[in-house]
Amino acid sequence: MRRNDRANPDGALFRMTTASYSDRMTATTISVRIDEHTMAELRQLAGDRNLSDAIRELIHAQYTARLYAQAARDADRLRNDPADLAEIKAVNEELDEISAW
Repeated sequence: MRRNDRANPDGALFRMTTASYSDRMTATTISVRIDEHTMAELRQLAGDRNLSDAIRELIHAQYTARLYAQAARDADRLRNDPADLAEIKAVNEELDEISAW
């Protein structure tokens, strides 16, 4: 089991412990200091679930939201890319010529 204490940028301490079980599963325990307001919010979000499950779900939800946001930015960028639009126009013109036969 490995333990690693670190200070994050705001000076709060968090602790990570990693345990490996015969290469089947690796579990990491993270200790975080949070204020009462944040804890109350976490309890509300957790509902009937335990806090660990709620935190895992929130992390996965945030990760997924970031992936979707990046995909949306990429789609906007590609949708307005002049080179990509020119390629689409050229392919469509080629397909129009082929379909005329």
